[in-house]
Amino acid sequence: MKAAGFREPKTLADFDYQAIKNGFTVLYRSIFIAAHALALDVAVVTHNERVFGRVPAHGKLAEGLIHSRPCSLLRQEVNMAKATRESQRSEAQELMWQAMEVIEKNEVRAAALCREALRVYPDCVDALAMLAQMESPTLKDYVAALRRAIEAGRRDLGAEYFEAEKGCFWGLIETRPFMRALADLVFALLDWGTPERIDEAIKLQEEMLDLNPNDNQGMRDVLAACYLRQKRYEDAARLLKRYKGDWAAVPCWSRVLVALAAGAEEKAARLLKDAREQNRHVEQYLTGQKRRPRSRPEMYSPGDQSEAVFCADTLWEAWKAHPKAKQWLKEKNAASA
Repeated sequence: MKAAGFREPKTLADFDYQAIKNGFTVLYRSIFIAAHALALDVAVVTHNERVFGRVPAHGKLAEGLIHSRPCSLLRQEVNMAKATRESQRSEAQELMWQAMEVIEKNEVRAAALCREALRVYPDCVDALAMLAQMESPTLKDYVAALRRAIEAGRRDLGAEYFEAEKGCFWGLIETRPFMRALADLVFALLDWGTPERIDEAIKLQEEMLDLNPNDNQGMRDVLAACYLRQKRYEDAARLLKRYKGDWAAVPCWSRVLVALAAGAEEKAARLLKDAREQNRHVEQYLTGQKRRPRSRPEMYSPGDQSEAVFCADTLWEAWKAHPKAKQWLKEKNAASA
């Protein structure tokens, strides 16, 4: 049945040529959109072959066409663009190694190398982080600059890379500028010290441990201290359990505070014995018998004064937030004297 108002054309004069022209325009646009979508599919296939070693189901059409003559040219262009990008990244990073070597002696030269690295590769994270360190007039400016460096790192690596390499990040050299910038931002936020900035630092550290559970940067100690500072005891206990084989000074003294916060003084007394065996010097700093140095040591050895300073510095704000626990520790210290 024909629709109402339909009149079947009898002669050429009866055709609506404008309608036909409009129809061809729509068809042309549809073909253009389909071709563009296919080109995107080809790029997706290329990426997934690189990252995952396979092609997802939705990419099968492009997989079949990617080796055809036009698509092979597209693939060559994609590969050339990738090679150029990686070459630029490597060149920029080489400039940053030079900047790291000279920064202590010649900041002007280091800054110039940073800017040259950014000219070569605008998302060079090490360059952005080093300039943030050298040129930020205030802590607020420093934090803002580090946030921009981290955004550059996320762009540089790409969301798919994060998903594919999650769990082994530090083992991949190209991730380390990003991970270093994250750590820099964590410590800057802790220096800022407001509850909101501490929570932001916690989220960053949680991300760092998800990306790199082996924790080559030692962030789990700082994260435990942050949880306790914010009185997030369950999170602190869960983290300490996750790394239960870690018996360095910071986790040992963190376990004492977790037990005290839970009101388990007998358990805390047992854990205090373990903590003292690990490093007996920490107690002197936490109770105020000794003053902490103004700067923490760059390196420390288990059981000695340098580790005690590092531990007390890391956990200072956490114990400070628990005055009853500090008083308990002072009484135990006095009893053992």
